[in-house]
Amino acid sequence: MYGNNEDIQDAMWESVKDKEHGEINFRKQKNKIKIFFRIFIFILVAVIAGTVSSLYIVNKKYYEICKMKDDFLNSQIPNKNSIVEIYDDSISTAADVVGPSIVGITNKTQKELDFTSESSASGIIFDSGGYIVTNYHVIKGANEIIVKLSNNGKSLKAKLVGSDIQSDLAIIKIDAKNLPVAKFGNSNKVKVGETAIAIGNSLGKESTIIITTGRISAINRKIQYDNSTYKVIQTDAAINSSNSGGALCNIEGEIIGINNLKIGELQGRNTEGIGFAIPANEVSTIVDQIMKFGRVKRLDLGIYGKDAVSAKGADVKGIYVQDVIQGSGAAAAGIKPTDIIIGLDNKNISKFNELSQIIEEHKVGDTIKCKIWRKGTIIEIDIVLLEGKENE
Repeated sequence: MYGNNEDIQDAMWESVKDKEHGEINFRKQKNKIKIFFRIFIFILVAVIAGTVSSLYIVNKKYYEICKMKDDFLNSQIPNKNSIVEIYDDSISTAADVVGPSIVGITNKTQKELDFTSESSASGIIFDSGGYIVTNYHVIKGANEIIVKLSNNGKSLKAKLVGSDIQSDLAIIKIDAKNLPVAKFGNSNKVKVGETAIAIGNSLGKESTIIITTGRISAINRKIQYDNSTYKVIQTDAAINSSNSGGALCNIEGEIIGINNLKIGELQGRNTEGIGFAIPANEVSTIVDQIMKFGRVKRLDLGIYGKDAVSAKGADVKGIYVQDVIQGSGAAAAGIKPTDIIIGLDNKNISKFNELSQIIEEHKVGDTIKCKIWRKGTIIEIDIVLLEGKENE
């Protein structure tokens, strides 16, 4: 059994080098690798194919959802042309509402040698009993005032009820009843950028409503002229002679102001394309006072003066007092001509319009402190505010 070591080695060696078994073992190993790679490639292809398919389906569904959303929104929102039509319809509707209350006004003025001049503008009916508000400059100096109604074209003579030069407003009356009345809105709610519609009445053979449109470009603007402060609404809607004294209204057909050509002319050539209107709230206040008292009651310090700087190089700016009105609060307080008012109501002032604005914040009977410069000495006195003289 153990006689020959070489035989044992040959047998063991021959067993290891068995071709048949060795080849069988090698093929099994190789096939397993191929199968692994095939499975791996199959899975990879499946994943890629699945991902591409999923993305396609998701994108398609997303597109369909977006399209459905756009179709829904487009069905709810009018197109650009529809918006323009709606805007135009709103303006037409507002004009239809306001138009019947707008009248044409002719101012007939007798000149020398029996020559008569005429000027035309507009007005607004605010009371069905025949009361009409317009600009004061429209009826200023008139020997005869003729009103033409919009609803029936009738022409009627009018009489002056009262006027206020400072606000450039006046009330006239015609003998008529049951007239269409304009609705006045709250001008404090007017916003920059909203639609503005200026409406007037031309005085041709047929009474015709004149309409210009634009936007509100400024509110609470203050314009100074001849020691008066005009508080106005500014618009790029054209204000001309036909619609001066007429209505500036909003898209709802509410009066937000009274057009005023004169104020625009006061500003000179630099205001081309800019129109002005007296705010409806101020108009209502003026109208109420004229209807009650025949005039507007205003506070007055009781002086005539102008902006000035003291002579001889003194650093004093204020209101130079040219004259003092007898019986006024200024006269009672001891203010004298040549005094320079440098402070009022604990505020420094250097311009006449500043003085006017301070007084407007008070009422009859209020006492305000006044600081004056008199020949190099500063004096402080108290002034009781009284009602001013009636407008001429």
